[in-house]
Amino acid sequence: MNERLLRAVDDRVDDLVALTADLIRFPTVNPPGEAYRPCAEYLGARLEKLGFETEFIRAEGTPGDTDRYPRVNVAARLKGRSPGAACISTRISTWSRPAKAGASIPSPAW
Repeated sequence: MNERLLRAVDDRVDDLVALTADLIRFPTVNPPGEAYRPCAEYLGARLEKLGFETEFIRAEGTPGDTDRYPRVNVAARLKGRSPGAACISTRISTWSRPAKAGASIPSPAW
């Protein structure tokens, strides 16, 4: 693994935990996915503060997308850089803590 990347993550642990807790608090459970737009706007605002250009794209026609609960994605690009990719890792597990609490425990965040 890239040591520089690992150090950068270690240096930002508190911010990453806070971001994760903030995101967990958005009620994006499917269905209905009622907070997709506010969640995307929150992420967009954070990215814009870092200098990214952002665009919100509705995933019209996808399963679950409705006028009441639109599926909104945020696309971001850092000026002067070539397109890149983001990787998001998830795992399926059972909840042992209240969902959407944003509570911080040693690992993982709930």
